[in-house]
This record gives sequence, C-alpha cells and structure tokens, in this order.
Amino acid sequence: MTKGYLGYDKWSISHMGGQSYLAERIVNGNTESLNLHSHCLACAKSDIIAERGGKVDTRGWHKQGTCGLFLLAMAGGKDE
Repeated sequence: MTKGYLGYDKWSISHMGGQSYLAERIVNGNTESLNLHSHCLACAKSDIIAERGGKVDTRGWHKQGTCGLFLLAMAGGKDE
C-alpha cells in the first residue's frame, strides 16, 4: 500500500448548502480539509482533484450531465 500525500486516501465531499462544499481526508493520521465553492457536487469533486490530487468517489457520474463527464475525465487523467 502506498503511503503519503498521494496514497490511497479518498476525499469525502459534503454539501454544506447553496454552492458550498467541504472536502476532507485523512493522510498519515492528519486530517486535511478544504472549503469549496462549486457549481455542483461533480464540480466540487473535479476542483479537489485539480487542487490537491488524490481520489474521489465517481459513482453516479452519468447522472450529472456534462459536469459528471468532466469529473470522470479528471479522475481518469489522475490515474494515468
């Protein structure tokens, strides 16, 4: 298992109301959090991949239109 900043940790994204989202993950026992202002949940997940790297849950991307397709591309690009 890979450890460190780009290990197998996964961001948890929570909707805080309006267009505000909270992203959290634990890396080596330390909690990272980031407040985001995004169009939708898929955009918040894409933003966190672009800003901090790591992995996010992409289930349901096909129900989120163009934003979901962009999320899938971002997640796939990080894996390459």
